[in-house]
Amino acid sequence: MSMPGFALDNRHTIYALSLGVLMFGTLAYFALPIQLFPDTAPPLVNVLTSYPGATAADVADLVSEPIETECASLEGVARVASTSQDGLSLVEVEFRYGVSVDLAAIDVQNALTRIRAGLPAGIADPQVLKFSTSDRPVLTVGARGEDLVSVRRLAEDVLAPEIQRVPGVAVVDVFGGHEPEISVQVDRTALEAYRLTIGQVAAALQDHNVSLPAGQIRSGGTQYGFRVDGQPDHPGGLAAVPLPVVGGRQLKVGDVAVIAVGGAEDLSRFHVAGNPAIALQVFKQDDANTVAVVEAARARLAELAAQYPDVVFSEAEESASFTRQVVGNMLESVWQALLLAAVVIFLFLGSWRRGLVVAVSMPMSFLLTFAVMLLLGIQVDMVTLTAIILAVGMVV
Repeated sequence: MSMPGFALDNRHTIYALSLGVLMFGTLAYFALPIQLFPDTAPPLVNVLTSYPGATAADVADLVSEPIETECASLEGVARVASTSQDGLSLVEVEFRYGVSVDLAAIDVQNALTRIRAGLPAGIADPQVLKFSTSDRPVLTVGARGEDLVSVRRLAEDVLAPEIQRVPGVAVVDVFGGHEPEISVQVDRTALEAYRLTIGQVAAALQDHNVSLPAGQIRSGGTQYGFRVDGQPDHPGGLAAVPLPVVGGRQLKVGDVAVIAVGGAEDLSRFHVAGNPAIALQVFKQDDANTVAVVEAARARLAELAAQYPDVVFSEAEESASFTRQVVGNMLESVWQALLLAAVVIFLFLGSWRRGLVVAVSMPMSFLLTFAVMLLLGIQVDMVTLTAIILAVGMVV
């Protein structure tokens, strides 16, 4: 039996299938992730390793080469290259198309764990950095207040974690302003009077506080990094840290230094309308809908703004409007192409019945296309919509 004959003999079945395609295709049309351009770059993972004091040759032999060898054996790797310079190693691991960059980063991290014991003891822990074309913020918001140190702390401790809970958000990056820092201003005269060294002060602080990076010890032009257990609101805890006994007297850090909680030097700067601010950059997940993520993040920011009226939020950049406009124009072109194709077919066939059949079948076909795209995880972007427009022309 031919397909037209089967359709005529089983009309109710065809009606039900057509209704199912219409409903599922319409739902898929609104559920498909929207992005301006497809992710065309191959999955790329970089391994950055610091080896202070080592020459470029030592970095290449002792750090870069072992990491290269181990990463080259991973499944799906297309290319491995490295750059070595004094004190720094950068290994670039490129995977084949189709490999998830998140899984690739996990594989590289596991490879580093396997060879970590064989790497030099003086290196910092290797950093695994993944790259994809979606590594561009979809929303950048500036937060301003009277005290940028407090605003940054609020952004890091409250705002960023809250926004990161929004569905589709991968990470929220905070930069700009001052990072909270504990400053230890050592009095050289007091050190000499008690016959102490700056190293003894640093060692005392490190022995008593080993949890989180906090700031620096400064003595003249010399800076020493140290770590403290948390971020104290006042410097009294560090001032009471004991130093070596001198002349039968138990000295404390406060006897030879002035300790204060403040802001570190600017490592990054961000301005909104000419005013310094703290930036919150929202990055979406690879398969997330750009427009939906931005709108959801905006809604969450509006709730947070109501909770913190002293903080002024200003939207600096967003990708949703341009993406919505471009994709909307492309979708409008699709439906215009369908309409023109139906008119052309009607004129050439010379029968309104046949023209109506074709005019109805084409939208059904493209709704089915949207349903298949959703099932296969294909997003709506300029490339897929251009292909659909070309397909309309092929039908004609």
